[in-house]
Amino acid sequence: MILKQKNIFLKIIITPFILIAIAIAASKFLLCPVYKQSPVPSGQYAVGTKLFHLTDQARNESRLESGKREINIKCYYPSNNIENKTKLYPYYPEQLKSNKQSYAKTIPLPAFVYNCLLDNIYSHSEPNAPISNTREQYPIIIFLPGISSESMYESYLEDVASNGYIVVAIEPTFDTVINLAGKTIGIDEGLKKAVKNNNRDEIYKYRKNAHKVWIEDINFAIEQLKKFENDPASIFYKKLDLNNIGFLGHSHGGAVVTEFCDKNSICKAGINMDGWTKTANESKEYKSNLMFLLNEEGYDFIDEIYKNHNQQATLIKIPGSQHGAFSDGVLLKEPLHTIFKVTTKNPEEVRKVILNHVITFFDKWLK
Repeated sequence: MILKQKNIFLKIIITPFILIAIAIAASKFLLCPVYKQSPVPSGQYAVGTKLFHLTDQARNESRLESGKREINIKCYYPSNNIENKTKLYPYYPEQLKSNKQSYAKTIPLPAFVYNCLLDNIYSHSEPNAPISNTREQYPIIIFLPGISSESMYESYLEDVASNGYIVVAIEPTFDTVINLAGKTIGIDEGLKKAVKNNNRDEIYKYRKNAHKVWIEDINFAIEQLKKFENDPASIFYKKLDLNNIGFLGHSHGGAVVTEFCDKNSICKAGINMDGWTKTANESKEYKSNLMFLLNEEGYDFIDEIYKNHNQQATLIKIPGSQHGAFSDGVLLKEPLHTIFKVTTKNPEEVRKVILNHVITFFDKWLK
């Protein structure tokens, strides 16, 4: 009798630990890593990448040790290594390292948890690959991310590059989590607090200032591209078609693209991916060809903007898409894919529809 009671007691004590162990094992199997493998890029080219850490000596930035504005730009470009198109390379390791540190500050879990979730993620972009000589020059697409995000868009950007574009992804310091010369730079504390408290007034106040800074980042990046184009030591020497520059942005980045392309004729075509903005309603006529790619519900005030500019703008609501569908959130595994409200339909089908609109639009205006 005593032995039987002891066995029952042991079962009561041990069973929860067994269940926890099973849950951990299942979670590791299902969610490590949290992203599904991205598909092979759709274009004819393999894709190379090169990361640049740049300092703008003309702008001050008290939050950095240099006292100057510093940003990263990561370039995705058509590569000569066609045989490497289907190979896998670590997905943006510098960025993932910073993301782990950022997530750990928000939700303090053991390091092995984040290593489990964010290790063994791969893309099809080969670091420092030789650039393709198939064409004399390639049109440029400058990309801007969402604000207060982790800048994870590689599956989209490498796919666009595989279709014959040099994609220049700007990483705005303090407004996104980035790895700046080996050091993690997180989100500005004021913005982080406003987002946490859902203080819309403070968020929009911050965004209004960031809007101006990002436009200055764009102008700075374009000046750097001109230097690359004329530098015999650069991988992009004589490869950049500076007469055909397009812009692509998600969320806040899309809002910035709308304003920049509204006012700057250097933008031949721009796409705002689900970025809410009212600034472009000030003009009666855009200086560039614009497309709004919106989630399936859209935004009333963008409909109003479209009415005022429908001769120069295209508006498309992507069926099944939610805000996260325009980033690599579209690769999240279930149940995270549902929890973070990425799509209401098959995510890969939604991703293909978005890419098709992006590539078709830029092919029309930049090639």
